[in-house]
Amino acid sequence: MKKRIAKKDNIARLELSMKTMYQNKYYNLFMRSLEWGGIDAEQQDYIMRQFWSLGCVAAFEIPHVKEVGFAPFAAVNYNMYDFPASCQLINKRGVPFIPAGTLAVGKEVVLG
Repeated sequence: MKKRIAKKDNIARLELSMKTMYQNKYYNLFMRSLEWGGIDAEQQDYIMRQFWSLGCVAAFEIPHVKEVGFAPFAAVNYNMYDFPASCQLINKRGVPFIPAGTLAVGKEVVLG
């Protein structure tokens, strides 16, 4: 009986090890897959991590600075093609420059 439990532990550890190895491999390939221009390395890293984990990100203009900011979002309204027509940005860190209201997609915010 003890040998059977030990084999199950070894198999579970091997499965976890393989899963972690492939996740790291494909995460690193994904992170290096695109060339960016016009944004700094931190912005590029944030966008790619958001695409990897959530699959989407919102870009908006930071008021009074005229820079582009990025944040996760929640859709508020949808158009007839089931695409968000307006959204609200999620301020995960409580920073003051992320707009708090509902923003129109394509005018005040761009989704990617």
